[in-house]
Amino acid sequence: MSYLSSLPGEDVLAAPGRWYYLSRTGALDDGIAKLGVSLTGKHPHQLFSTNAHRTWELLIQHGFVGEKSEHGLDLYQQAFLRPDEQAQWQTAHENPNMKGRLSTHVQRWRWCPECVAEDESEYGVPYFHRDHQLPGVFHCQKHQMALTSSCPECGWHIKLLQHQNIPPYDNVCPKCGSWIGAEAPPWSDALRHIEQASLELARTPYQPERLANSILELRAIAGLPAKTERTLAEREQILAWQWDFIEMFSEQDIQALFLQRTKYKSRAISPLMRNSRLNLIESVAAPVHPLLHLMVEYYIQQTTRDVGDGARPPSKAVTG
Repeated sequence: MSYLSSLPGEDVLAAPGRWYYLSRTGALDDGIAKLGVSLTGKHPHQLFSTNAHRTWELLIQHGFVGEKSEHGLDLYQQAFLRPDEQAQWQTAHENPNMKGRLSTHVQRWRWCPECVAEDESEYGVPYFHRDHQLPGVFHCQKHQMALTSSCPECGWHIKLLQHQNIPPYDNVCPKCGSWIGAEAPPWSDALRHIEQASLELARTPYQPERLANSILELRAIAGLPAKTERTLAEREQILAWQWDFIEMFSEQDIQALFLQRTKYKSRAISPLMRNSRLNLIESVAAPVHPLLHLMVEYYIQQTTRDVGDGARPPSKAVTG
């Protein structure tokens, strides 16, 4: 069997790292040039990636017939595009320049120590799993174990696949020799919901109405008209909704999900939490990361439930 294959659940962006590790055909840079894929990405979370597209081409050329939804972000990255944006990507691979790709917590390659042991036993080599790299995901779903990305003893972590092609054998730090454990991440009902939603999103076929339905539901909750009227009253309603949305998540939730945060009123938040793409169908802003939309869907679910129970009223405009 050709080494140009993909193992169960392997991240498509990481597969070339394993190929290079196994091939031993010459200088690493020469191999990169010949295959036309790069190992120099500083983080695993690359939406609308040309490297991922090239890797899929290589896999198909070598007879791979697996599902993209188990290895890449093809479905994940398209989930909250408008139909015209999704069509442009499908037909012309026109990158929609999505905002937030560098602001989520996923900036290093992550792995599950139990998966490392199992993969070594079954396949002879550990490898990076796609599900372990998804934003909002903090645990291995198979083993219910916190994911790790660095050595707690010396701080070693994987910056570039060209320097460390695969997770460390036996889960032992190549720098200090310690077993690489993982600290339990901050945890809450919100994070638990978003973790499951993120895993499902990566496997859910594109639904053209999903973005519009989400916006219409939250506008109804906020007391906003379905279509913007661009009035001062509407702006006040939006500001009130944004604060209600922010308050749905604790400081720990937001810190766990986003590396880039700014101060807003009394809270440190991702500035994307106030982006118009979340609440305005007619927004001309660039698409925002799907993680933000999953947070909105959680807000809608919780608010709708609480209103039904008489516990949480819809957002109201702040008047002066």
